[in-house]
Amino acid sequence: TVDEKSLPSSPAPLRPTLRSRKQSATSNRRPPVVSIDSGEISIPSSSLFPFGSAVAKTTLKQQQNGPYSLDPNCNSSELREIIVQGISDTPSDSKHRINAAIARNLDGSFGIVCAECSFSYLAHTIQYCHHTRNNITCLVFRDG
Repeated sequence: TVDEKSLPSSPAPLRPTLRSRKQSATSNRRPPVVSIDSGEISIPSSSLFPFGSAVAKTTLKQQQNGPYSLDPNCNSSELREIIVQGISDTPSDSKHRINAAIARNLDGSFGIVCAECSFSYLAHTIQYCHHTRNNITCLVFRDG
């Protein structure tokens, strides 16, 4: 039997936690579900994406730099930069540009979805980024 005095009076708040790759591989728990949203702040272009011409400024929700900060739209500054600079005139071209930049700059397998219309997507992942520019929306997430 459980002693009721030893139980907390209210449940402890849930906090996101990050697990190492080793812990993730041995655990049956899934990564958190990503919920996508939009916000605003301008970001300059950088050297991660070598596509020649200057990239127009875009808007994103402000977040702390770092691979796993708590932004509902993007938790990876590297993925954010790649998407911002990779979105072009068509969803197909955007997807290929983003994929090429990920292959050059990041390790691992990523899912990429780009569309000219709004879409709904559910992903169990620990690294993701979502951005819209020139009426093209792209979502990139690390495959499990």
